[in-house]
Amino acid sequence: MVTVGANVLHLRVTFLKVSRIYYKGDDLKLFFAVFLIILGLLIIALGIFAISKPTFGWSLSEGWKVKGDSEPSDAYIGSIKFGGAVSIMLGSLILIGGILNTL
Repeated sequence: MVTVGANVLHLRVTFLKVSRIYYKGDDLKLFFAVFLIILGLLIIALGIFAISKPTFGWSLSEGWKVKGDSEPSDAYIGSIKFGGAVSIMLGSLILIGGILNTL
């Protein structure tokens, strides 16, 4: 179990070296807390967008191929809305983790 933690820490340090930013100790903890907060907010925003406009992706990928007035099926709309709800829940968990990481 110690090896897994060491590998994760090594990956984090390697990531920070690649980006040419060197953090140590509390700065590293704060960097990842801010990263988790921003990531959580982005995932929540995508989930809200998926629930409010479920046909947007269909019109970009498939809608232009069809002549005349066409719209996606109810099953497609339902699955996109379900995915949006799951995204909001996942984003909330990531956001809470980021906030708790700052304490």
